[in-house]
Amino acid sequence: MHHGMFVISPCFTLQAYLYSSASRILGVELDRSFCDLQERIVQKYNMADRVEVGAHTHTHRIYHLIMIILCRVIGLALGV
Repeated sequence: MHHGMFVISPCFTLQAYLYSSASRILGVELDRSFCDLQERIVQKYNMADRVEVGAHTHTHRIYHLIMIILCRVIGLALGV
């Protein structure tokens, strides 16, 4: 089964690469300079086989991800 993972910060991107079996990891930064930094890290450590870095173009996905996380947290808190 192919599945992807959507992450927001460089340290989560690294963790996703190291500790998950996701076939595609999308790292998103809202600031272009951090996006450039994350791209350099991906290239330096040969993670481009599974990691893609984007900036601003995936903003709508960020909001969707945040809503999913909030729903799960609220569900756990309420015991649902």
